[in-house]
Amino acid sequence: MLALLLTFYCFSCNNNLHNDKNVFRYNEDGQLTSLDPAFARTQPNTWLINQLFNGLVQMDGQMRIMPCIAKSWEVDETKTRYTFHLRNDVHFHQDAYCKGRTVIASDFKYSFERLLDKKLASPGAWALGMVDRANAEGGFEAANDTTFIIKLKQPYSPFLRLLTQSYCCVVPHESVLYWGKDFRSHPVGTGPFEFFLWDEGVKLILHKNKNYFETDSAGVKLPYLEAISISFIDNKLAAFLAFTKGELDFFNGLESNFKDEILHKDGTLKAKYQDKFILQSLPYLNTEYMGFLVDDTSAFVKENATGQVNFRKAINFAINRNELVSYLRNNIGMPANRGFTPIGFPLLDEKEIRGYTFNLDSANYYMRLAGLEKKQMELPLYTIQQYLDMAVLIQNQLAKIGISLKIEVNQNSFNRGLINKGRALFFRASWIADYPDPENYLGVFYSKNFCPDGPNYTHFKNAAYDALYEKAVQETNDSIQYHYYAEMENIIIANAPVVTLFYDKTFRLLQNNITEVTPNPQNILILKYARKK
Repeated sequence: MLALLLTFYCFSCNNNLHNDKNVFRYNEDGQLTSLDPAFARTQPNTWLINQLFNGLVQMDGQMRIMPCIAKSWEVDETKTRYTFHLRNDVHFHQDAYCKGRTVIASDFKYSFERLLDKKLASPGAWALGMVDRANAEGGFEAANDTTFIIKLKQPYSPFLRLLTQSYCCVVPHESVLYWGKDFRSHPVGTGPFEFFLWDEGVKLILHKNKNYFETDSAGVKLPYLEAISISFIDNKLAAFLAFTKGELDFFNGLESNFKDEILHKDGTLKAKYQDKFILQSLPYLNTEYMGFLVDDTSAFVKENATGQVNFRKAINFAINRNELVSYLRNNIGMPANRGFTPIGFPLLDEKEIRGYTFNLDSANYYMRLAGLEKKQMELPLYTIQQYLDMAVLIQNQLAKIGISLKIEVNQNSFNRGLINKGRALFFRASWIADYPDPENYLGVFYSKNFCPDGPNYTHFKNAAYDALYEKAVQETNDSIQYHYYAEMENIIIANAPVVTLFYDKTFRLLQNNITEVTPNPQNILILKYARKK
């Protein structure tokens, strides 16, 4: 209690840094590690970087690719040469080293080559892995100040969507070279807000970029806000209490320990909050799942039941996903009964995909096929404290088919290390879209993406799957491409390297004087249109 009171005291003191009514205040309870786009790996990093930087293209709320610093572009007949035509009115933020100068094509060439530089060790280097670095220009060419060209090794249909990621934002070489590693805390971009102050773990403040290039539909310059003020209360309940007191304008994320205080079981706001707050909830490109290590070359796997596909199918049938979403999420989410790719891609016809639904008879049938029906099977599940309640519910469900789930709760970094190194036989995870394309989900099972160098944490390998993946990413006809995607989903379902749990929904609360903060399928916080009444 004393610690909580001290937290509120510090928060209240720090909140006085800005008293202007046109300041947007929110709390970040995750770990913000960098304001450098090259390290935009986590949601906390991405949310801030999205306010500070821009790229060639951007995504609107309907996942359509829109111009940004590139006002137009074309792709040649080989589908490997992309030519971007840049605006000539975009400026870096005022800084002692780049002095607010105009962005030119060579800045993108520098930024992309920096992202790929192994010395930087950016987790986003993979984003440009399809670029033809053996090309005479190294894959990137600044033909003139407003023409930037990218050459790919082969056609790659998701490429434009991939460029909407924060990793692909432009940075000024002068400032990066001066600050070096400290660019993480001295960011200079082109975005609607510019950096002012970061007292790590306490407060971060951004000010309006008065020289920003984008306007609204009426031609009024963006943004409308004067500043953004971010606090770092690491206790979700304490942050919610601050929100209810009006000390924050925005609250994000649902936790089970106080969900019933806010929501009815059907996911609607309780009466006492309906006139005070705005609830935003829509399908969000995030699949919550449990993964098996299935590497058939590993003795570690062969000696355990996770190497048996029938055992994995039994677990898939034993999970009551409807119960999970109802009890733990108050129906903020949807049972994941149709594959790994979440709801939100309209061309991916769920009728083509044969997923798993709760069926104890089927679960017991596959346990018999695995030769495990009469045995008391012990299975470790590696997870973190945040998802302990989910693990306990799943533990109770699996007990009904004779599986004793041993829950191993670890620190986040240690747990991630076990998964990355292929030492977790069964683990809880989530996959949030880096860019809105089904390929971003299905690439998780491509054999050339084995962790630790890629996101294939299960070490799933299937020749038919790989062949479909390689055809799909080069296909430019959406209908044919999405048919390939559906075939790939069915291969995953048949081999069961994962247990999909639920497709997420955003859970956002806003004070009722906030407008134009619209949710989107990637759950990116976009504040350049935000207004305070």
